[in-house]
Amino acid sequence: MNKSIIFFTAFLVLLLGIITSVSAADIAYILKDTTKPQANVLSAIGELGYNYDLIDDSKIPSTNFSKYKMILVWDENFENYNKVPITKKKSLVANTYYLKTWKIAEYAGSQMSTGYVKAQVFTNNSITGGIPSVFETYTQRETVLNFIPYAPKRAPGLQRVVITDNYYEYPVIGIINSGGSLYETGTATDRTAFFGITQASYWSLASKDLFKNTLQWVIRGEDLDKDGFYSDEDCNDENGSIYPDAEEMPYNRVDEDCDGADLEDVDED
Repeated sequence: MNKSIIFFTAFLVLLLGIITSVSAADIAYILKDTTKPQANVLSAIGELGYNYDLIDDSKIPSTNFSKYKMILVWDENFENYNKVPITKKKSLVANTYYLKTWKIAEYAGSQMSTGYVKAQVFTNNSITGGIPSVFETYTQRETVLNFIPYAPKRAPGLQRVVITDNYYEYPVIGIINSGGSLYETGTATDRTAFFGITQASYWSLASKDLFKNTLQWVIRGEDLDKDGFYSDEDCNDENGSIYPDAEEMPYNRVDEDCDGADLEDVDED
């Protein structure tokens, strides 16, 4: 084959790879029917400045999820649920049907009252910042709120963030960090969040803020040392003097600026 043709073909393959990489969206939003996404969910994603691809159930097996920053799956029945890499890829799970398959919990519970269903903050972190300690989850009465059951019916590594207003053992929002123990066996490869306030059409302002904060946590992680850099880019999120572009101090064997090394000998010619 002519060398110029080989070169041109290789160039086209490389160019296609670059275009595919650049054009990948931030979020893979999985739906049973891509014509029926949750309007409030799309609004929240847009307000955060992220973009998304709507992934139809039938397209799950052929989707390269590694192209995306995270997976978002809503509360629907899917045929290909066992092919979604939940806990292996950053994931926000607003789904109650496949928690056992995804090793998050044995099952999901739900509650509904004749009034406005409330929840309460259990953990103060980046997800719950600015949220009232007890709040109404929906703007409509008699709307279902989902939760994960008590231990040991859930992943040992799941941390309670928001709970039902009547029992502290029922997480409405729960998070599993990378390396966290899963239900029955295994560990999470990446951050995973369960979000039980699934009736997005009736979200209260607090619930929409919680969804946005949870999505941000999945993508970025925490800023534990409050230095303005989240754990995905901060090489030591427990020390506020260590972060990307911090002033590097020579000879102390500490990588202050997160470039992978301490400052080399500044006295060398």
